[in-house]
Amino acid sequence: MPHQVAELHSFHKLFNLSIDVICILDAQGLFLMVSKASTTIWGYQPEELIGCNIFDLIYEGDLEHTLQVTHQAIAEGKFVSNFENRYVRKDGTLVEMEWSTIYEPNEQIAYAIGRDITERKQKAHVIADQHEKLEKAQEIAKLGYWEYNLQDQSIYWSDSMYTMFELDKVTFGVPSMEKFSQLVYPEDKASLWKELSSFKTQDKSEYVLRFVKPDGSTIYVNTIYTIIRNELGAIIKLRGVSQDITEKVLLEKRLEIEKELHKRFLTRAVIDAQEKERAKISRELHDNVNQVLTTVKLYLEMGLSNEVNTLELQQRSIQYITDCINEIRAISRSLSAPTLGDISFKESIQELIKSITDTNKLKIKLKVIGFGTKENALPTELHLGIYRILQEQLSNILRHANAKHAKVDITNEPYLITLRIEDDGQGFDIKLQRQGIGITNMTTRAEALNGQLYIQSEPGKGCIVTCMFNT
Repeated sequence: MPHQVAELHSFHKLFNLSIDVICILDAQGLFLMVSKASTTIWGYQPEELIGCNIFDLIYEGDLEHTLQVTHQAIAEGKFVSNFENRYVRKDGTLVEMEWSTIYEPNEQIAYAIGRDITERKQKAHVIADQHEKLEKAQEIAKLGYWEYNLQDQSIYWSDSMYTMFELDKVTFGVPSMEKFSQLVYPEDKASLWKELSSFKTQDKSEYVLRFVKPDGSTIYVNTIYTIIRNELGAIIKLRGVSQDITEKVLLEKRLEIEKELHKRFLTRAVIDAQEKERAKISRELHDNVNQVLTTVKLYLEMGLSNEVNTLELQQRSIQYITDCINEIRAISRSLSAPTLGDISFKESIQELIKSITDTNKLKIKLKVIGFGTKENALPTELHLGIYRILQEQLSNILRHANAKHAKVDITNEPYLITLRIEDDGQGFDIKLQRQGIGITNMTTRAEALNGQLYIQSEPGKGCIVTCMFNT
């Protein structure tokens, strides 16, 4: 008897030390015995539960299913394990439980052990939610995750890999190297085998291959992978991500084509500009210089005849020759760069503005800020670029804008030079106006100096050209 008492005492001690609820129930589900874990898990003291029905604690939404499983287990006399349902705690909150039970028909008693799996379920929900978000993010980014086990040659794909290749997961089945290679664009298969034969020499690699989807279309896929080694240093697995970069590749190709077309357009524009400039010089020389020199020649011939006032002819000839010199000087000045080595940036701009205002065709208000010291002197290339852009736009205003006034602001701030040219002319619709050689030349000059040129204009509201250079 003392021995049995000791065993019973040990049983009760272990019974109440368990972190899981251990209970003994009769055939109706009434508690006959319950461990102290009920206090921690359900909030009820064991003595509160004795004689109570366990089904009264079950969450209403799980009651019907629990009764079905219980009646089936009793009828078949089988052991039930890993059965999950929810219970209502004393404070009204829910607890997730996992049960292992066995029913003894002879004794009409059920023995059950219940574990609180609330935290585990919450973590599982978090993991599932994170996995779903990851899959969604991979789908949006057209990104897929994969693993290649070198020991058994097995391959794992995330769902996004199937989506990327537009494959039905059930129909395609478990991925394999043979199935994968069949998706590779025929001309790229050699690159795949070359990559697979070289991974042992590098811990990380990246490559791009083309693949053929079921509908026959081709996609470009960029793959980055790393090798996984065991504790002995042997390579056991490749792990990587693949991304559909078709849009990026096609965009780059389109940009290359557009770049080439733009280059050809600029070449044609430059040639056209040169031809127009040559034609202009030819007209200037023919209509002005040539005519004046012809007149001088005539005067000199008349002077040789001694039939006219030689002194007067000489004076006229001198005046005409002076006009020719000034005309040639003006043409030369318009073609050549400003004498940058002799004058400052501000002085060269002032000289350009004066040459325009002296024509009395346009009044220009000039403001130049931040170029007062030698430390602020511009590189020759940038100096000339800004000068030519301003010269081009002022020429555009004179020829096309029908403007009376213009304003030129040039500011030199830390790391930024801004040129702003505004006129009160007739303006134009930027969307409808075809980009001419003048605008093209200005844009090309700005881009060549890592600058950006912007144009604002509306019919009847003049035009603003802004050019910004990072320094």
